[in-house]
Amino acid sequence: MPHEVCERVLRGIGCEAMERNDAGFEVDAPTFRPDLGREVDLIEEVARIHGFDRIPARTPRVRPSDTGTPAAVTFRRRALLAGTAAGLHQAINYRFVAPSDLRRARVATEAVPLANPLSEERSVMRTSLLPCLLAAAGAAQRHQAPSVALFEGGRTFHPRSAATVAEAGASEGDGDAHLPIEREWLSVLLTGAADTWLGEERAYDFYDIKGRVEALVETLVGVGPELRVDEELEARAPNLHPRRRARVFAAGVSLGVIGELHPEVVEDFELDGRPLYAELDMRALGEAAAAAGVRQAGELPRFPAATRDVALLLGDEHPAGTVAEAMAAAGAPLAESVVIFDVYRGEQIPTGHRSVAFRVTYRDPSGTLKDKDVDAAHARVVKAVSSQFAAQQR
Repeated sequence: MPHEVCERVLRGIGCEAMERNDAGFEVDAPTFRPDLGREVDLIEEVARIHGFDRIPARTPRVRPSDTGTPAAVTFRRRALLAGTAAGLHQAINYRFVAPSDLRRARVATEAVPLANPLSEERSVMRTSLLPCLLAAAGAAQRHQAPSVALFEGGRTFHPRSAATVAEAGASEGDGDAHLPIEREWLSVLLTGAADTWLGEERAYDFYDIKGRVEALVETLVGVGPELRVDEELEARAPNLHPRRRARVFAAGVSLGVIGELHPEVVEDFELDGRPLYAELDMRALGEAAAAAGVRQAGELPRFPAATRDVALLLGDEHPAGTVAEAMAAAGAPLAESVVIFDVYRGEQIPTGHRSVAFRVTYRDPSGTLKDKDVDAAHARVVKAVSSQFAAQQR
C-alpha cells in the first residue's frame, strides 16, 4: 500500500510522533487505544479503514513436493474412504478422556496426563479409541437413534515406559524419547438395528461387523482376513465377550481384534443392546499390504465348474472356517473354493450342535470335468470332515 495512505489512516486514528523511513513507520499510539500495542495491530487498522476489498489478493506460490504425498498419508486416506464405502459413519472424537472412561472400557489405564486440563473429563490422553466411540454411541442412543454404525481412524497415546512400549507394539527407539508413543488405529462400532431392505427388523450381529472388517481388509490389504481364537485374546481384548471374540489376521500379520463387547462394559457405559467392536492397527495393515503385494489378475477359466452342496451337523467346538479349510484340502486339486451359505439351529438339531451348509466348487483347468470325477472328489471331502470333526451329513 502507498505510504501516503498508511500515514493518513494512522493519523486519523490518533497516532502521533510519526517517523517515516525506508522500513516503514514508527508512531506513538494514543492512550485511549490500548489495543494498539503491536505492529500487527497497526497493520490491521490500516487494512480495516482503507478497506479489505481494496487490497489486491494474490494466491501464494506453492512449490510441489519432490517426493509426493507420503505413503502413510495416502494409506490413511484410503482407510477412511474404505470405512465410508463399508456403510459406516466417520466419528471424529476428542483425544482427551477421563481416567474413569479408560477403566470402564477395560483398556490400558496408564495414560499421558495433561499438564493443564480443562476438566476431569478431558484430563488424560486416550489409550484406545473405544471409550470415545462408546460415548458417541451412548449420545446417539439417548437421542433415540435406532442404529449406530461408526468408525474412526485416529491415534492413541502411551507413556514411554517399558510396559507401555511393549503393549503398544513399539520399540524404545521409536520417535522422540521425551514424547509419548503414538499408534494409529481403525476402529468400528455397531449397535442397534441393522440396515435391512428385506425381511423383518433385526439387531446387528457378529456377521455384520465381520462383513465390515472383511471389506476394510480386502480393500486395504488386497486379501481377505482370517479370524482365529487363541490364548492371547484374554490379555489383548478383555473388553470383548469371552466367547464371542477373535483375532484378525491377513497375509500372516496380526491386525487386531473383533467381537461382541463384554456385558459389563456395555452396562458401565449405559448402552442398550449388544454392541460389536473391532479395532485394526494401521501400521499392521500397511505391513500386511506390503506382504501381500500388488493384487494380480488371474487367467480366466477356460472350462466350466461343477458345484456340490453338503449340509453337515457340527459341534459348536469346531469353527466352520476350519472345516471349510479341511474340505478344500481334501478336495484338492479339483476343489476351487468352499463357501458357507447357511447355518441352522432349531428343531431336530441337538444341543451344542448346528447345521452348516457348504458349497464346494470343483474345476479342472486342463479339461471339462466328468460327473464321476466330481463325485469321487466330493466323497473324499465328506469322508475327511466326517472323520476329522465327527461331522454327520444331513
